[in-house]
Amino acid sequence: MDREHQLTDLGAADQGGERIVWEFHHVTLTRVPGYGFGIAVSGGRDNPHFTNGDPAIAISDVLKAGPAEGKLLVNDRIMSANGVSLDNVEYATAVQVLRDSGNTVALVVRRRVVLPASPEPQTLRLQLTKTRKKDDFGLVLGCKIFVREVGSKLDNGTQSLQEGDVLLKINNHPTEGMSLKEARKLIESSKEKLNLVVRRDTPRSTYPTESTAMQSKGNYLEGLNGNAYASQNLYVQPPTRQNVLEDKSNLVPRGRSRGPLLDGGLSLSQLDRPASPSHSRSRSGLAAEEPPDPPRPPPPRPEVFRGNLNYYSSSRQLYDDDPLVQRSKQAMPDPRFITFQKEGSVGIRLTGGNEVGIFVTAVQPGSPASLQGLQPGDKILKVNDMDMKSVTREEAVLFLLSLQDQIHLIVQHRRDEYEQIVASQRGDSFHVKAHFNYDQPNKGEMSFRKGDVFHVTDTLHNGVVGAWQVYRIGRNNQEVQKGIIPNKARAEELATAQFNATKKELTASESRGSFFRRRRNSHRRSKSLSKDHWDDVVFGDSISKFPAYERVMLRHPGFVRPVVLFGPVSDIARDKLLKDFPDKFSSPQLENNLEEVAKSQKSSGIIRLSAIREIMDRGKHALLDITPNAVDRLNYAQFYPIVIFLRAESKQIVKELRAGLANPTVMDLFAWTAHKSSKKLFEQGHKLEKVWGHVFSCSLSLSPASPDSWYRKVRELIDKQQTSPVWMSESKVPDEALSDDFLFPMTSLRLSYASSPESDLEQGS
Repeated sequence: MDREHQLTDLGAADQGGERIVWEFHHVTLTRVPGYGFGIAVSGGRDNPHFTNGDPAIAISDVLKAGPAEGKLLVNDRIMSANGVSLDNVEYATAVQVLRDSGNTVALVVRRRVVLPASPEPQTLRLQLTKTRKKDDFGLVLGCKIFVREVGSKLDNGTQSLQEGDVLLKINNHPTEGMSLKEARKLIESSKEKLNLVVRRDTPRSTYPTESTAMQSKGNYLEGLNGNAYASQNLYVQPPTRQNVLEDKSNLVPRGRSRGPLLDGGLSLSQLDRPASPSHSRSRSGLAAEEPPDPPRPPPPRPEVFRGNLNYYSSSRQLYDDDPLVQRSKQAMPDPRFITFQKEGSVGIRLTGGNEVGIFVTAVQPGSPASLQGLQPGDKILKVNDMDMKSVTREEAVLFLLSLQDQIHLIVQHRRDEYEQIVASQRGDSFHVKAHFNYDQPNKGEMSFRKGDVFHVTDTLHNGVVGAWQVYRIGRNNQEVQKGIIPNKARAEELATAQFNATKKELTASESRGSFFRRRRNSHRRSKSLSKDHWDDVVFGDSISKFPAYERVMLRHPGFVRPVVLFGPVSDIARDKLLKDFPDKFSSPQLENNLEEVAKSQKSSGIIRLSAIREIMDRGKHALLDITPNAVDRLNYAQFYPIVIFLRAESKQIVKELRAGLANPTVMDLFAWTAHKSSKKLFEQGHKLEKVWGHVFSCSLSLSPASPDSWYRKVRELIDKQQTSPVWMSESKVPDEALSDDFLFPMTSLRLSYASSPESDLEQGS
């Protein structure tokens, strides 16, 4: 049976107000003589869709009575085949993967589905109850008094509080005109019960207009980082409508100061905005524009079936023969070469972005660019041999500003495409994951924590360098909050400052605790880590190898992910999974320790990345007992482990659960936890969640009422996470992440280990 998972609500609305969602389907096809797999495919990175540039491998035809009929539909996007990702690959690569699939191929596809119009917003009355007096109510408020985050321990019955709910009343006090500080004070003053009246807006099909600042007429870029480019007047603007472009006053006089960032109250109030990880949206009052489906090719020609070629092998020719494609190609004018001498300024205004390309929207009269024939509607293909494909608006501006003397442009006039982009206000569109904390934002910017994901829609907010307009991605991968964050350059500065502070703390800690005890010889060292300092390593901040912002995409990994369990009964859960499901789970620590114990009667529990890879290659989950630092390292190596936190609400629950379950005894690997006090385990779990919660995939609350139910839920969570998409890096695995690195176990109180230049405990050196 095919499995399907609804992934994303795009919020794109048709005339009737329908909403668009994407579903993932798992489909298995068996090759049939004369039909092959019975599908034709088109697209690819080298042959993207001609109107929107979508590089996805799409089903362009399904043969009648073929093996794919009833399983696949035209315009399904193929994400992977037999675990091999087909995301952003060339057409020939996709065809070769299908050819090499043998007689059976397992496909993961995503399918566009139209849902009915959204219902009206709801107003709910909720009463929250504290489990213990010292607890808080488990929610975090954002600007404009809406719920930014709901703690997983919050229990308020069937009417659950949700992210994005707008608070109308707090304990019968209207929130209209109330500051965030006043609202927080009201909540904190509540003792055991908190009464809320909230408004819940269902995902809307259109997007609000930008603030007045975004709709302001284009402004000159005065300079970067002070007066570095003060003498230049390359000017830029957000995408605007054509009537704005025709206004002569659109050319703002030189010397205009940098405009203010969007007001925090306005920019942070856009809630419940559905996500669109793979496609663009409208950022105005227009309905969000859904990319057109790939054109369906004509019926297959008879000669396709006479040779040994599968049907899909000829789909490029079918795709290129489509009349719409031919008309588009014939109507495209030839590229033009324009060169001019830079005289203090570039004198052009840019719009667009990495999603649609960089376009000229205005040329300063009398400028060298104007005299050489550059005109609005020109798409810039190259600048001084730099390809402008997939370049953000910010990157394009910075590159043009950095050029000296002669500027060479290759442009192509695409007036119709330009007008569509201006009308839909499309430009930049990509996703980033933050790898640093931004707790004290500048005025007008929003704060965030490590692990937060954002959809970037404008890299040149208000026409100046320094800030990005984004949508925060919440649970279920929906856009829940619009705001402003630092651009990449500022983020790197902030992350570097945090990096240096963390490194300084680690160095001081090592010095105080005599972290390195002795050196045995020049090739191998033994390091002793005392119990007091082990907590510093486990719970302290790590020095991450990630950049400040990592470009990510939401997709299926295409491999069996490792599993990491944290919490007071994680050792018991690991042991039971290994015993009950040896065909699904394997531990590199146990496999390594069997050899180590046979030789030396000692077991360190240290894991090599190669051992994890071997288990994954066998189609099993590598069940790991490692530190949170090591989880970060696995993510950097793009192993993307499933991390489940088993939460206990009290030390009494820990005591009851551990008393009712047999402690593991396999090779004494987990024996140390059997004797740890319930209080210590509970405190460690609480601290772990507070410091490292951003690496958790999900959490599970433990209940002593049904001792076996939590174990069943752990298995269900692993299965669910394995079939769910993951925010994965756009770039390839870094070379240094491919080395056979060491990872260290959580359960070690005192370690002796071989030196590694990449080891967790040497990050500060």
